[in-house]
Amino acid sequence: MNYSVDMKKTGAHIKELCEKNNITVADIKRELNLKSPQSVYRWYYGYAMPTVDHLYTLACFL
Repeated sequence: MNYSVDMKKTGAHIKELCEKNNITVADIKRELNLKSPQSVYRWYYGYAMPTVDHLYTLACFL
């Protein structure tokens, strides 16, 4: 069995949930206290994954 995380699908799902809930990249940046919005864009396009802490906060926020 393969239990790996598909970064592109995960990012697309995060982006979809944000769009559905009218949450902007700036909202996420502020909520997670990020220095730059680039992290969020990297998640959206599957270039990186949020940390476990950020995933938990995103889950609560979304």
